[in-house]
Amino acid sequence: MTHLKMTCAASVAMIAIAACTTETSAEAETATNPSVPTITLTAGTSSDGFCQVEELAEVHRTSTQLFNIFGDAKYVDMDTGETTRIPLQYVFRGWDDEGMSRTNGIVGINSETSCDRLSIQTEIRYCVYDYTGGEEQRCPDTLIYDGEGFGEIVLTRGDLDRPVYEPPAE
Repeated sequence: MTHLKMTCAASVAMIAIAACTTETSAEAETATNPSVPTITLTAGTSSDGFCQVEELAEVHRTSTQLFNIFGDAKYVDMDTGETTRIPLQYVFRGWDDEGMSRTNGIVGINSETSCDRLSIQTEIRYCVYDYTGGEEQRCPDTLIYDGEGFGEIVLTRGDLDRPVYEPPAE
């Protein structure tokens, strides 16, 4: 499995992303820092033989207070350019004894595209945290977004101009 860790810093200039670093094998960071949100995409096949995207999003809910991740996903056939757009939303409702919250789902696209010729282009737009009244805020600086079995997976950050979440004082 290829892991992509994307860390971005906001710029004062007009460009939303000033510096991004990409590293492989981010497993060590997630093992030592479970508060880093992780989104994993896996290629699957529907009963009629078409590509479907299996999603698993995980976060340490009690330490991050992260409730939602919102965005937009485009599923593009790399051969024909045919595109399916689907709004993206991961909701972290409850958590287990370790404070982890998981949400999963299956995305079925209206295409005969094979998974290995599918480009998944995702933009993270904003996050919502507990105790903010639904205010759109910046997501954590580090998100791990990875997958296997697809032609391409691309993540862009459209949330970096949003206010940074400040947890309430205890």
